[in-house]
Amino acid sequence: MGDMWDIAAKQMRDSFSKKRFMLVVGLFFVLTLGSVYLGIDAYQTDMDNYLDPGTIHADEPSFMQIYEPLVGFSMAMVAGILGLIISYNSISRERRDGTIEILLSYPIYRDEIINGKIVANIFIVAFSLLLAFLATSGLAMYLLDAVPTMEEVSRIAFLWIGTTIYITFFIGLGTLLSTVFRSQWRSLATGSLLLLLFIGMPFIAGIAANYIYEMPEPEYQPQPMHREVTEETEVGEVQLENPEPDNNDQEDTEQRREEIRAKRERFVRTSERLSPATTYNQYTGNMLGTRFESGENVRPTFEESLSASIDALIYLLSHVAMVFTAAYAVFLRQDL
Repeated sequence: MGDMWDIAAKQMRDSFSKKRFMLVVGLFFVLTLGSVYLGIDAYQTDMDNYLDPGTIHADEPSFMQIYEPLVGFSMAMVAGILGLIISYNSISRERRDGTIEILLSYPIYRDEIINGKIVANIFIVAFSLLLAFLATSGLAMYLLDAVPTMEEVSRIAFLWIGTTIYITFFIGLGTLLSTVFRSQWRSLATGSLLLLLFIGMPFIAGIAANYIYEMPEPEYQPQPMHREVTEETEVGEVQLENPEPDNNDQEDTEQRREEIRAKRERFVRTSERLSPATTYNQYTGNMLGTRFESGENVRPTFEESLSASIDALIYLLSHVAMVFTAAYAVFLRQDL
């Protein structure tokens, strides 16, 4: 256990000593503060409308609205990039520098090496996220002169927990790729492509569903009306023909179309579960608590939001478990 913590300490020193890593973390802080600043501006506008006596049906804004631009648009992408940047060369760099052989020459188990690197990267990410959330909350409190309630503090804490777990998946993915590929850049490029795939999974799944489950065309096609003159038709009179559609055929076609729509929706939902980015967006959407129930202007309580988010959190943990298991299996069986 002591060897693992020594490796973790070395990994953290190496990370904080790199200018590239510090630049990435700095850009992450800038983007986080910028996104929250947009949320602060929107919150202030909604608060002005709420306090305006001439405004009708204006709802009191929630402090959590300031986090909507952050977790709703940019966090899934930026957090994934941060996780990959931290871990894409965890093992491949050791092999390139020849230090992996030196480590294995000591009485150190392989699992302690990978455990130490993973623990160090998770600590770095969790600490960076904590500072980012504290900084954004402090900025919001300073600019708005408002203090979040205990319920809102609990929501922010669970946002931090969910985001940490989400980035942990990409730490595991980067570690796995760094064991599979000897080239650091190949590992980073593969991880970036997978991140883009996860982000675009709803769009890709929708296209695939339309291709797999083709929608049947209506059997009845309205025909243009035409005039037909017969022997029994008197001069100057015309007979209009436009055959009426069969109602049974229309009902059967519409029923098949509804079945195809249901299959498409099931396919898209199943495919989205493969993407940790989609699962993370579902989790944060519920945990923000800024969405009202349909037909009711009542915000969900923290307990209701947590209950709705627990499934997504379990899915995120399952993604993390699978990718770390794969990283362990590859590293422990690899010929170094």
